[in-house]
Amino acid sequence: MLATKVSLDEWKRDNGSRGKGTMEVLALSYDDLPAYLIPCFLYLSHYRENYVIEAQRLIELWVAEGIVSSKEEGDADGEWEVAEDVAELYLMELAARQKKDNFLFVVDESNASSTSTMRKIRRISALKCFETQRIECPNLRSLSFFNPRSSLEELFEVPDVIWRMVQLRHLYLPKHYTNNTKLKLDTLTNLQTLVNFNTDKCYVEDLINMTNLKQLEIRGPFKIEDFNELDENPPIIQAKYLHSLTIISEEEEIDPRHLNHLLSSCATICKLTLSAKISKLPELRYLSSNLAYIHLAGCKLEEDPMPTLEQLPNLRVLELNDGAFLGNSMFCSAQGFPKLESLSLMRFYSLEQWEVDEGAMPFLERLEIIDCSHLDMNPIRQRFNNILREGTD
Repeated sequence: MLATKVSLDEWKRDNGSRGKGTMEVLALSYDDLPAYLIPCFLYLSHYRENYVIEAQRLIELWVAEGIVSSKEEGDADGEWEVAEDVAELYLMELAARQKKDNFLFVVDESNASSTSTMRKIRRISALKCFETQRIECPNLRSLSFFNPRSSLEELFEVPDVIWRMVQLRHLYLPKHYTNNTKLKLDTLTNLQTLVNFNTDKCYVEDLINMTNLKQLEIRGPFKIEDFNELDENPPIIQAKYLHSLTIISEEEEIDPRHLNHLLSSCATICKLTLSAKISKLPELRYLSSNLAYIHLAGCKLEEDPMPTLEQLPNLRVLELNDGAFLGNSMFCSAQGFPKLESLSLMRFYSLEQWEVDEGAMPFLERLEIIDCSHLDMNPIRQRFNNILREGTD
């Protein structure tokens, strides 16, 4: 905010505020904002102090919640921009500058009980374990859990009452929590974002009721109970607008049959992140033809993934990192990757040879190869010299 001051008096007024309380300084920033930036500014209090906020995720949330409205998308020339572009401009403006009531309520042990009397709250950010059972917020739209110390020794329990919050749009469960019983989520039909869903702590069958789901992140082991070996299983998801699926499992290997069945229910996704051991890449028929972005890490694939991935007609960004593939050779055929623009290979310590046929990846604009110490780089440098970035971490 100080960077925008034009007069000495204005600068002195703000500079003198540095010794004041945090809330006074925030109020000064709030009062100085134009009307269209105020909701964006207030939304930042959703996150704890020093929390690293992913810009793209913040932009998507602003758009999903209508903070950047369609009325604000036109520019002075009467041309229209997509909401994400407008949100990005707002974020940049906020960064260049240094609470409407009930916009957000930050909960800790000192004020958890007061949520039972605040029926107009739309967003709750829980910094630690609190008495979730006492929440009576029929208008609640967003519920986030944060553990400030993020220690595995400070696990807390998430009481099984979230199912009552039927207006929830965004649910960010903690990465690590301990529960004696599984959470019931089948009533959350309005949910658009579900993060840190864990099949050991939640019911897989509840996902089918979340027909408005747009973003799903599964953390921990992914298992389907009572899986039918004859592949006669009901669909897992019936959300028509699901565009992003993330699976993160640092411990257990995912059963390829369970993964295939999940992906077969996600025909609309355009973004897929798999950070888990899967050994074998799902067959092409299980992968959405809409996929434009794929990130694979720690998958420990034993077979070359390129013959499958290169057939995806809309894939534009492919990132293969941290032991995604354990073999020593990869091959890309002619006509493969017809729309790929960016390819990243990182920390492939066994890869020795990568053969690319003439005509493959015709629109590649960026190639990054990092920490692939055994890979023969000479033919790659000759072919992709103008777009290649190589090195070590």
